[in-house]
Amino acid sequence: MNRKTVKVDDLLISYLEAGERQSIPSVILLHGWGSEAAVWQKVIEALVGIGRHVVALDMPGFGHSSQPTRPFDVSQYISVLQKFLSIISIKEYDIVAHSFGARITIKGVAEKSISPIKIVMTGAAGKRDVDSRMKIRQTLGTWGGKLKSTPIIGSIAKSVGQKMRSQDYAQLQGVMAETFKLVVNEDLSEYAQQISVPTLLIWGEQDNETTLQQGRDLNSLIKGSQLKVFADSGHYVFIDKTEKFNQEVLLFLQES
Repeated sequence: MNRKTVKVDDLLISYLEAGERQSIPSVILLHGWGSEAAVWQKVIEALVGIGRHVVALDMPGFGHSSQPTRPFDVSQYISVLQKFLSIISIKEYDIVAHSFGARITIKGVAEKSISPIKIVMTGAAGKRDVDSRMKIRQTLGTWGGKLKSTPIIGSIAKSVGQKMRSQDYAQLQGVMAETFKLVVNEDLSEYAQQISVPTLLIWGEQDNETTLQQGRDLNSLIKGSQLKVFADSGHYVFIDKTEKFNQEVLLFLQES
């Protein structure tokens, strides 16, 4: 697994790449809010194990990628992803997306800005909640430290903690705070209805961030989509139930 960097417009985008490039299609992994590419480590290993080429990028404002100089909305994140794929010459690909990454996927696919062959979304965000203002306040107050209480990868929590303590974090936090508001206030239900790509939804039964009801709603909106529900699992289902998650993803992506 190699970490690489490319420039997209005025942003430096960091990404992890693994597997042989000749494997077609590639698999693009999109992380959730406050996370980064490294969160997919076990998923990457499983995909490479069946011969897939995998790319997991840090979206602008997260991980090792540079911060936007202005607030971004979902469309701007889609634009970055579209240009990123063009720069690294990936034309045929599947997408596996978590939470915020699913927002990018839903709107990008509906608008045909990105064209995956298959989609897997877990804990997918995209429907605006009636309590979105409360969720904004809660998330902005905790997103930097949230990973510390989630058994993901220790280095990720450490990285986020370092950013919070850095001198320029206070200034950058304002940009990301406004970005978060723009992102979560957009209801993508109409876009979900336009998706015709084979789609697998995987949900944790105990997901308190994007509830199971949201998963069921998305399942009804995306024609022909499958919904798999994992008991005793929360928002990070691919960490809570790593082996089971990987099995479902590999099976779905390998189906003809």
